[in-house]
Amino acid sequence: MNEYRNKKGPDYTIFKNNWKVLLMDTSKTIFSKYRWNKSFKAYKRSSDIVEFMLSKDDILRHSYELVQGLRKDLRLCNWPKFINRLIQLVKSL
Repeated sequence: MNEYRNKKGPDYTIFKNNWKVLLMDTSKTIFSKYRWNKSFKAYKRSSDIVEFMLSKDDILRHSYELVQGLRKDLRLCNWPKFINRLIQLVKSL
């Protein structure tokens, strides 16, 4: 997130240290195990970190939900829904 790059604050640190969590598949995101997170200085679940990061930017949330939906359709071999999502994406551009 380049808009946070020049702002040395907690949001920049959170995005910098936890960007890999956004790349994880939602089926592999840990919903029950708490781990110490140095950015928050508290015990957090991966899902809590993702929700915090997505709450900061609507475009990021929309992109994340689109990618996760496409991953789910691929994993379940739901080809018509996968193709419909791609067609809607192309139409919206």
